[in-house]
Amino acid sequence: MNKLSKDEAWKIYETLPKNLQLAIFSEETANSILSACQRNGLIDQQTSQVAELIGYSLMGLLPLENLTNEIITTTGIEQNKAQQTYNELNRLVFSPIKDSLQEIYNLKTTNQKAENPKVPTAQPKEETPPLPDQKNQPAGPDTYREPVE
Repeated sequence: MNKLSKDEAWKIYETLPKNLQLAIFSEETANSILSACQRNGLIDQQTSQVAELIGYSLMGLLPLENLTNEIITTTGIEQNKAQQTYNELNRLVFSPIKDSLQEIYNLKTTNQKAENPKVPTAQPKEETPPLPDQKNQPAGPDTYREPVE
């Protein structure tokens, strides 16, 4: 994850909803991060790295689905430990503000598509029409209906 300058971080921070701004500097958030990291055996340096990644996620720069892998890459801890840490952080930090997080990530995705119109979008698949001899023909016996008497 690329580091941000203080100016860049403040510019992003100022655009965030109020509850995300509060969560970033909240003592409760800091305590939740510290306790989750301690319960999972992370050392001080790793805890600081996780806290920085949490900040990036709260600012809309690191999607939650990428957070576990980023924790592994940044801290060097094993997959199981990273997943347990993420699960606790998700419950303690992200769940109470999930609506705001979802809003900023959807907004960011929409803005990126508008800025980069060359990004291919998924085209609906066209269904191939049935062959003439297969049209309106059942695939096998109709087991749903009862026999007509």
